[in-house]
Amino acid sequence: VLIKTPAPEVLKRVKRRHTRPQLEGKSDEEIIEMIKEREMIYENAADIVVETKGRMREEIAYEIMEQMA
Repeated sequence: VLIKTPAPEVLKRVKRRHTRPQLEGKSDEEIIEMIKEREMIYENAADIVVETKGRMREEIAYEIMEQMA
């Protein structure tokens, strides 16, 4: 399951943590580019892709359960 989140939102989340060594010292633009480069790889590997933009956790969880049923 790929839980797909827009790159700016991912950036906001990962910038708060210092547990991602590959992102340390990189500009916001570099991180967003990295996210976009990997996006297609993740989508191709996923059996289920769920968009999160503007949705509540409960909605996302329900969609995942529905698609896995």
